[in-house]
This record gives sequence, C-alpha cells and structure tokens, in this order.
Amino acid sequence: MEQSSTSALLQGTVLDLASDVVSALRSGDHVRAGSTLTGGGIGEGVARAAVRVLGADTLLPSVLLGVEPGPGQLAVFKDAVAAHPPRDDAAPAVVWSHWAMTRALRRTGPSPDGPPSDDTGAEPDARWLDGAGWQFLTHQLAVLAPLALPGEECAVTRVARG
Repeated sequence: MEQSSTSALLQGTVLDLASDVVSALRSGDHVRAGSTLTGGGIGEGVARAAVRVLGADTLLPSVLLGVEPGPGQLAVFKDAVAAHPPRDDAAPAVVWSHWAMTRALRRTGPSPDGPPSDDTGAEPDARWLDGAGWQFLTHQLAVLAPLALPGEECAVTRVARG
C-alpha cells in the first residue's frame, strides 16, 4: 500500500514539476519553474526523484533565460545529481542524462560548492549509437532530448545531425 501511494505521489510531483517548467518556458518566468520543489508539502526523496525523472529539463528555463535558478530549486537539483550518480553498469542513456544534468548545473553559473565530485566535464562514450537503426536511434534521441540546447555540442547531437 505504501509503495503505491509513494508511486502516486512521485507521479503527481513529476507532473507538477513538468507543468512548472512548461509554464515558465511559456511565460518567461523562471521562478515558476521551481515552485513545486520549493513550495513544501513533498518529501525530500520524492522531490529528488522527480528531478531525476525530468533530468536537465528541470533547469531549462534558467538555462535558456540565462538566470540563476532559485536557491531551493538549485539545492534539490544538486542533491539529485550528487545522490544518484550512474552505476558502472548503467545504461548509456542514464549516463548521458546524468552528464546533461551536470552540464546544466555548470551552465547555471558558478557554485560555491563547485561541480559535483564525479563531474569531469568529459562527454560519456557515444559509440553505442554508431550504426544504430533509425527506430532505436529515434527512441534514444527522444529520451535524451534535454541534450538539445541551443549552441551546445555533444556526441549525441552530432549523431542526430548524421
């Protein structure tokens, strides 16, 4: 019973957070993007998990508008990055998603704590996309959509361009 209520809470939090991001992108109000994370009422673990689901898109309004995210939003995002690094056997899309999150942190401005300790800034390996069929490649590009930022280059965007 507890698992299903936690799952429902996570689903609701992800939906609210995604709605915040979309609303902020439509209105240009970057503060709105983090209101679900800073409004209280959700547990720390649920907020962190919701950020992991949305990934780097959580900070997209701040990145695109060139403004710093709110301190509460940034704290939850940093915690999500630091608390859940990809395992050694993680799927490549998970590794790339984590890299996109650390890149989003770097783009939001200097941090007094510095970048996450496991962040070297180096791109993960993209050879897993070499020779991929269009169906698999299209699916992976959809999963990795947060990598598609104006003016940003990475191996995945180069593969997408063909």
